[in-house]
Amino acid sequence: MSGERDPRAMSEEELCEEMEKRYGDDFDFKDLDINDPFVVEFLDRISRGR
Repeated sequence: MSGERDPRAMSEEELCEEMEKRYGDDFDFKDLDINDPFVVEFLDRISRGR
């Protein structure tokens, strides 16, 4: 993850923008890479209702 920002430090908007860049704006959850730290943070926030 060299050169990338820590997804935990990103705002909601920044994280959503990064997810769109990586997976498009209409991604299917089953197609996400669960080893991607951005996906981990995104799913964690969803599970906590953020």
